[in-house]
Amino acid sequence: MKTKYSSLLPYIIILLFSAILINNMFYGFSWTDEGLYLSNVQRYLSGDRFLIDDWTPTQFYEPLLYPLYALFIKATGSTDGVFLFFRIATIIFQTLTAFFAYTLLSKKYSAFSACSASLIVLSFARACINGPSYYTIGFESYLIALLCLYAFFSLSYSKFFLFFSGIFFASSILCNPFLVLPYIAVSIFAFILPISRNHIRQISIIWLGTVFSGIIYLFFVFAGNSLSDILSGLHYTYNDPSYKHTVILTIKRLYKMPRLLIFPYVLTWLPMIITCIVVKQKKIQLSAKKKIIFHVLNSLLFFVHCLIKKDCGSAVMAFFHFTIFETILFSDLRPKNFLREYKNELLYFIIPGLILAYFFCFASDTGFGVCAIGMAVAAIGEVLILSSILKRLDFVVSKSLFETTKSLPLLILIAFTLFNRTNLIYRDAKLPPHILFIPQPHTNIEKITEGPVKGIYTTKESKNYYDELLAELRNISKNKNKSDKSIFISGAATWAYTAFQNLHSNTPTTWRTFCDDVRLQPYYEEFPKNAFPEYVLLLDSKNPDNEGRYTGKNDEDNIADTWFFNKIIALDYERTQLPSGILYKSKRK
Repeated sequence: MKTKYSSLLPYIIILLFSAILINNMFYGFSWTDEGLYLSNVQRYLSGDRFLIDDWTPTQFYEPLLYPLYALFIKATGSTDGVFLFFRIATIIFQTLTAFFAYTLLSKKYSAFSACSASLIVLSFARACINGPSYYTIGFESYLIALLCLYAFFSLSYSKFFLFFSGIFFASSILCNPFLVLPYIAVSIFAFILPISRNHIRQISIIWLGTVFSGIIYLFFVFAGNSLSDILSGLHYTYNDPSYKHTVILTIKRLYKMPRLLIFPYVLTWLPMIITCIVVKQKKIQLSAKKKIIFHVLNSLLFFVHCLIKKDCGSAVMAFFHFTIFETILFSDLRPKNFLREYKNELLYFIIPGLILAYFFCFASDTGFGVCAIGMAVAAIGEVLILSSILKRLDFVVSKSLFETTKSLPLLILIAFTLFNRTNLIYRDAKLPPHILFIPQPHTNIEKITEGPVKGIYTTKESKNYYDELLAELRNISKNKNKSDKSIFISGAATWAYTAFQNLHSNTPTTWRTFCDDVRLQPYYEEFPKNAFPEYVLLLDSKNPDNEGRYTGKNDEDNIADTWFFNKIIALDYERTQLPSGILYKSKRK
């Protein structure tokens, strides 16, 4: 009976973490990222064509969300509460991945090590974004693919795991198309290198899963569309003004991952760097007591770094260096023997994690946090290696204290990853730290009660502006009749495109599009279906996500010389001042 309950304990812990995260999904509302993911899915549901009507560079993964989004609309009849629904669905997906990871890893590793790795899988999210971001879906899909490879090659599971690995690799590539480069490169090397020629059949099964997924995907998104329109749309998709392609920026992205991985930590880890150099240079043999002292010191520095660097990825990034120092100081294996001993951890998690970190850094125009996506994958292998190394240490204190000391770095890693996930609110109010979200008696926090963001708590200012804009959009959707209407919103309010089913987006992208966007003219002139929108809403500067960056972007004096605004004037649109901004309405019937 005791064995039965002890085997269930890790699953119970994972469920407990999942409950904490689901509870936290009710807090914080960003006006940009989450709305971008769901507004693009709404476009496909409304009949917009992939790449042709939507020029968002990150749209490739969004058809994966379509079935669940369509099911939600069919079940509820509206988009009310769809943001909260997808937040919870994302946590459920992460929870299932954590279960999968623990089930496989516990076959060869201790329950504590396997559970620790699984909790990182569950708790980590790039930038603490709560919705189904391409970061989170890409991270989990990539990891599932690696776990499937591990299940077949290390645990001798069925060949179906190879096929599923190919499917999930395809999913991760959709989240970051640049991943196709290492995927093809690794496949070519696998076919060429003599050491892997015995596995050609297995590699072919992986590719079969990828090709199978690709065929279904291509049929779904491109059926009935001309190749010329698709290629033209693809050209404009990758000419997004917000994502520059200058030579200098490209070079910077090539070395961004190593820079982010190394330089922020040099000062924090300086004592351990010096220690490792001295120990190795002078070939000092550390006694059991000194090993424990250095382990505690290293753990303390790890804790300090996590305390100072407040970022959702800070713990997994710092843990990479922590593991390196622990390995240098405490592993007695020669490099060749080390590679042989920890081949699985390196091949299935650490090396693929570094590759993922590199290509997310290259693809993204963001900074520190994006590197942590791959480092979270690598952290799984690091947890397993570290547990094995520490297991071999001699204890010079009581056994219970020794076990606690060994577990300290993993507990720090898990605690800070969970704490940051539940307390670093993405682009919303910064409230006092909380683990379990219980609506606090805070005068500036209110619950949104209607529309797509229904059920989520945000600042009073953000809620008031949301309610204001939602009411205006409702009036537009009901104006004269309830037939389909098209709208262009200049500003940062991606969620607004999901508010009403008959109010369709008519813009190159729902992401922070303004009247001076150079893609607006070709969008409406080169693609006949994209008739000029019936409604144009210029949001004012009090938009909660402006953060001072877009002040004046929609002032009529500043956009007077743009092609788009001149088109509005030429078509003699009716101008109406609204609380949220200025509305231009077409007079055509």
